[in-house]
Amino acid sequence: MSEFSLPTLGQDQFSTYYGVELNGTNEYNETVVYPGKQLTVSTKSRNLKKHIAPGNVFITKIVYKDKRADEFSHKLYGVDKQWSVLPKRLYSQCFPKIHLGSIPPNNRIKIQLTDSIHVVLPYVPDEFYKQKQQKATRVSKPMTRRGKRQRVVQQAEITDDDYDGWGVYGMSPTEPESIPKDKLMKEIRSVIDEIHSKGISVKNPFGNEANLTSSEENKQTLITIIQFVYHYARDELRMQQTDDEPVGVDLWNSIKNELH
Repeated sequence: MSEFSLPTLGQDQFSTYYGVELNGTNEYNETVVYPGKQLTVSTKSRNLKKHIAPGNVFITKIVYKDKRADEFSHKLYGVDKQWSVLPKRLYSQCFPKIHLGSIPPNNRIKIQLTDSIHVVLPYVPDEFYKQKQQKATRVSKPMTRRGKRQRVVQQAEITDDDYDGWGVYGMSPTEPESIPKDKLMKEIRSVIDEIHSKGISVKNPFGNEANLTSSEENKQTLITIIQFVYHYARDELRMQQTDDEPVGVDLWNSIKNELH
C-alpha cells in the first residue's frame, strides 16, 4: 500500500464506499474499487483546488456490457452527494511528485486492500500517464543560428556564475533548501486567487516612480523580479533574446554586478 500513489485506506473509507455502484447506464456498470474521502464542498465549487487532497480521490471501475475492455475513472464525491470526474487541471495536485520512471509498466499495479481482496489499479489516471509519456518524447525545436549564438553568449556569461538564489524545477538544486518551481508557482497562484476572492488592492512595487533605479529600494526590487523571471517564468513569458529594444546603458550598468 505504501508504494501506491494514493494514501492508504482507512477502515471507515473501505467499509463505506468499497463496492458502491454509481449510476450506470445501459452500456456499462461503474463500481468504486478504491475509496477516497468525501469532500467538504461541492464538486462544482469554484475554489475546489483549495479543498482537495490526494485522499479525496476515488477510483472506479467501468465494466461494459458489450464485452469491451474495462476502464478506470478517477472521481470526486462532494458534500452534496454528487459524483464528478477528477478535472485534469488537478492531476498534479492530487498526484504530486510523480515521475514517469516511477510509474509501473502500462500504468497498472496490483495492491492488497484486505486479507482476501487484491485489485489491479491504475497507478495514476491514464490521461495523466499519457501526458507524461508525450512530454518525455516531445521533439525539441530545431536550433537556429540565432539560437546557437544566444546559447554561446549565455554560456560565456555564466561560466563563472556561482549564484545559488533560485531553484529550477526539474534540475538538481545546488542547495537542499532551494524552492522547486512547481511549489513556488502553486503558492503564487493560491495567493493571487485569494487576492481576487477578497478584492484586495495590491501595492505596486514601483509606485509612481518614473525611474526604475531612482532609489536603492527600487533597484533591489527590480533585481529580485529579474532573478525570478529568469529562473522561473522566462519560458512562460516567452522572454527570448531580441534586438528590438536593447536595455539602457545606465540601467544595465546599475544592476549588472548585483545579478549574480
